[in-house]
Amino acid sequence: MQAPDPRDHGKCEHFQPADLTVLAEQYLREADIPETEWDGRRFHWGGVIESPPFKGIVMQCKRKDGNWVLTKLDRRKDGITPDEEGFRPL
Repeated sequence: MQAPDPRDHGKCEHFQPADLTVLAEQYLREADIPETEWDGRRFHWGGVIESPPFKGIVMQCKRKDGNWVLTKLDRRKDGITPDEEGFRPL
């Protein structure tokens, strides 16, 4: 039996932690940063969601020992601030 792909959302269309890692890896590759230097790198993503009672979400991840680790998952009932929106390295 083959393990499911963690990036397969099934029926869920919301932004997922795996989506953040895809953005992080894309950013690192486009910046020509070798994988050997990825450990310790941190990334942030925040966005508006429509998943009552939540109106916003903030996620952060970190590369540790060759794996991506979600370090923050904050669902917000009051939404997010403009400076929290979008993807960026930390």
